[in-house]
Amino acid sequence: MQGNVGINTLIGPPGAGKTLFGSALATRKADEGKRGLMVAFGNSAANEFARALVAILGPERAREVAVRTGYEEGVGQNLPIDFSVDAAVLAKKEIIIDTTMSISRLPPSLSFDYTVVDEAGIERLDHLLWPMAKVVKPEALLGRPFMGEDLYDLLCSAGADATVVGDPKQGRPYGTNRWEPSAIQWLMNRSKRYETLRLTHRLRDPIDRLVDEFAEYGGLRASAEAAQRRLEVTNAPDPAFRSLLDPDVPVKLVDVHSSTEVMAGRQSFYNDTEARLVTRIAQQITRSCPTSSVSVVTVYAHQREVIRGYLYDCGLHDVRVMSTKEALGSEADATISSIVRNNADHVIGASGGLPEENVSISRGKKMSVVVGSLDMMYKGIYYLPSDQMRYRPGAPSRKLAWLIDHKYGTVLDPPRMT
Repeated sequence: MQGNVGINTLIGPPGAGKTLFGSALATRKADEGKRGLMVAFGNSAANEFARALVAILGPERAREVAVRTGYEEGVGQNLPIDFSVDAAVLAKKEIIIDTTMSISRLPPSLSFDYTVVDEAGIERLDHLLWPMAKVVKPEALLGRPFMGEDLYDLLCSAGADATVVGDPKQGRPYGTNRWEPSAIQWLMNRSKRYETLRLTHRLRDPIDRLVDEFAEYGGLRASAEAAQRRLEVTNAPDPAFRSLLDPDVPVKLVDVHSSTEVMAGRQSFYNDTEARLVTRIAQQITRSCPTSSVSVVTVYAHQREVIRGYLYDCGLHDVRVMSTKEALGSEADATISSIVRNNADHVIGASGGLPEENVSISRGKKMSVVVGSLDMMYKGIYYLPSDQMRYRPGAPSRKLAWLIDHKYGTVLDPPRMT
């Protein structure tokens, strides 16, 4: 892809370099004297743009040309470039990084020549298109449609210069119906202009092969350097956790068959047994691998909060706990994903969906641990696209459980809880 004027799309699997590509495009345009807006739906993905710019330009040059703006609470600490909402500061920068929901707070006087949009996590088509309107002259929008497909046509006719990066196999439906495509899939279908990255520079082997076969990417393979990565275990783990932390087996499924889900609200659940086990695993990784980063991913907001509470009580403030939407664009040396659902009817729901499972297993660069009931994953039923919205058997979790159990990893009993 040459970054031609127009609405361009770059797709690729986890770790293939989509964020790096978008950042490299921004640096090239900055060298041409153009001001760019880099936008992501979530703060994690926006922060990854900042880190990619530093990797390309170096810390000093990146801070000179780029700034992160938006809501400061979501930015987090240790961001390698400066944060500001000062209009005078923003006006001096060539690259501005923001989130989809914060771009309305940008100074009206600030103009942009192009935009780079990370599609990860977007659930409305308008959220994909609104950042592109920032690179169109305001007079072109007066009295014109400002949403949905009409907005896309307007942006094309107005000559919007935009590049979208994303992964249709991790995207969510852009509307309220489960059978609708993700925003990036809609864009691919509509424009017919996209290119694909296949090599991954993040996932080690065999995590790359697990993700490839599970989501059917068609040939995802780790780079030579990434394939050899290992979790660095410098302190001996407790005996009960030695198998779980074995760096030579980077994919594990901890079978918590005796756990019980609890409903919390209309569409959320938590599982206290899993939450406690996830906390203990995170403790062991941080003690045994002190130089490694750890993150936790789960579909349900209530499970996220329960795990955060247990980690806080243990003093593990550096372990990030995210929903699958928040985790898009993130990475860590080791990730732990919590399935949560476990019931007699084997209704696994969103926990067994392809986008959610795909996100969960593809965040870890060196190790990926799934915590949940193996029986539930094998027998789980979930919603499939249909007019009746009927439950159907055969959740993608069944395929994931089989791939871990038989090809790319191992199934372990949970360490004894003390």
